[in-house]
Amino acid sequence: MKKILTLALFSFLFSNSTFAQSPVLQNGPWVFGHLAQYSNRGFGPPTISDAGAARGGNVGTTPNELSLTAIGTGTPPFIATGTGPLGTNFCDYDGPATGTNYHFLCFSANSQGGGLIDYGAAGTATPLPLQFIVNGVKIQFPFVIGGIVGPSTSVVGDLACWANTVGTLLSDCGTANTIIPVSVTTTGTSITLTPSSYFVVINKAVGSPTTVLLLATPATGQTVIIKDGKGDAGINNITINGNGKLIDGFTTFVLNQGHQSINLTFNGTQWNTW
Repeated sequence: MKKILTLALFSFLFSNSTFAQSPVLQNGPWVFGHLAQYSNRGFGPPTISDAGAARGGNVGTTPNELSLTAIGTGTPPFIATGTGPLGTNFCDYDGPATGTNYHFLCFSANSQGGGLIDYGAAGTATPLPLQFIVNGVKIQFPFVIGGIVGPSTSVVGDLACWANTVGTLLSDCGTANTIIPVSVTTTGTSITLTPSSYFVVINKAVGSPTTVLLLATPATGQTVIIKDGKGDAGINNITINGNGKLIDGFTTFVLNQGHQSINLTFNGTQWNTW
């Protein structure tokens, strides 16, 4: 009985050892430069086949998963540990990287302060734009023929604001229902407006005539509203001085009725009242 068990154990170990060292079989033709993939499901001798071309193929004829994990020393996450440009660890080249003329498109999950897509030219290769085609619409970087990129999501009715200085990137700046800056003057006989002045209220504890000096170099479209908040402009006039710019053809405009207000907008040449 002991002899039988010994022979059985020997046979089991020998058969598994032989299976583990089985030669890898090639299934079908292959193409130079293609990846190889296992084409059987973990039983029988291991079999590999050509993993196919970039154009894709049927289920099981091309790899169904691809994973890269950066390696490094210490505790992960590992930053820029690849050997590609800027530490990337996945790259596509249109020529040998050992040469002097090629373009590269490289990726990293953690390089240059975050996830990275790095595209560029090496040697004397001509720099080319990086392009995205989404549902047939092409967006290219940097912009060479114009184009605007907006946020991934936005709210209908919100304001769109420029997010860079070259007129190519917009962001959602929220609703137009913003709080209007209000400045209230309670003392003094003269007020000089600033570029941030918008709603100016004259409401002095002790009534007296007041002069409001508008901006000397206003921007086109600059708007300011001036209001008699105390209600005594009929006695203590509020004189608005154009500060070198005319106000509807005049050098000054006078508020002379209680609680009167005036809206002024600079049209590029002079102030207009509303």
